[in-house]
Amino acid sequence: MRETVMMADLSWTHFAEKVSENATVFIPVGAIEQHGPYMWLGVDVIIAKAICGGVTRNIGGLVAPAIPYCYKSQPRSGGG
Repeated sequence: MRETVMMADLSWTHFAEKVSENATVFIPVGAIEQHGPYMWLGVDVIIAKAICGGVTRNIGGLVAPAIPYCYKSQPRSGGG
């Protein structure tokens, strides 16, 4: 079984162990916005988490919970 790199899936003792080993912690950030009627609002967050997960598996780091953000929705513009 592959060890998780997602901080939220760890016990606090395992997290403390990783931090004591100076593990790099990545914070995925992505917009919550519409991408047309065919895609999820959180696709940017999903992509950011996937990229961070891939990188941390290669370097032995951790991925913190994602920070979703948005400012203003403009539904008729096709963008967020």
